[in-house]
Amino acid sequence: MRRVNQAMQKVKTPFCALLGDDEFQLPSGLATSADILASNTEIVAAIGSCAGFNVNNQRVMGGDVYGYRPKVFSGNIPQRIEDFFLHYSPTMCYALWRSEQLKVAIRLSTYMEWGSGNLWEWIQAFCGLCFGGHTIHGKLQWLRSDENQPQQAQLNRSISINQWWRDPIFQGERDFLIQQLEIFVQATLRCDLQFASALIRVAFECTVLSERHGNSLQILGLKPLKKFLPRNYKTLLVEVLKASCASRAGAKEIEKIIQSISDSYSPL
Repeated sequence: MRRVNQAMQKVKTPFCALLGDDEFQLPSGLATSADILASNTEIVAAIGSCAGFNVNNQRVMGGDVYGYRPKVFSGNIPQRIEDFFLHYSPTMCYALWRSEQLKVAIRLSTYMEWGSGNLWEWIQAFCGLCFGGHTIHGKLQWLRSDENQPQQAQLNRSISINQWWRDPIFQGERDFLIQQLEIFVQATLRCDLQFASALIRVAFECTVLSERHGNSLQILGLKPLKKFLPRNYKTLLVEVLKASCASRAGAKEIEKIIQSISDSYSPL
């Protein structure tokens, strides 16, 4: 990941995309994403659908990988965070980005080797949503090869974000990351510490709930979550944080909304 960060600092183009060793991006899909970014300054990242493929007995086989569906994550910052992380899928990490914003997101996400290897994608997504909107369009953009095992020895993906966020063993990492993200959010949104802290905690709580009610982060895609209880926690969240960074929720209200999200789901 340090090499990715080093490479990013050399990028001079207005847009760029991050590709792993098992990925290909189609010129037509990239062009559509570039057109979206060029025509809408409020959009930070754009990506099309993703198809995986494998070679089996000299035949090429493939299908839908992440279940990306056309969707725009816009609106104010609390709405973007809630909408994206309640149906979390790593769309933003491999999207076409505005280069300067991706440089910042990569730098924060690769600051250290996190206890959960899933965090580096999550951090990029969080940064992207703070910078602006994110679009998934209908054109095929990303091909993922499943022929070889990905070379991710440095990423411990066996630790879920749910476990990382809850387990006391990661308390030091959590405190450090929250501090770094608070600095980022305050500088980016020009908001106070209380609001920055609320956004970060809401994003993590939504991700944890998304993860707990799906078999994995990567196959949940954008399918609606199931096993909701009747309690409408979402309405409360929007009411408390509805006016983006210009609005301030009190400390007690923030604690209440975080607890209400957790209380809205039956324990597994």
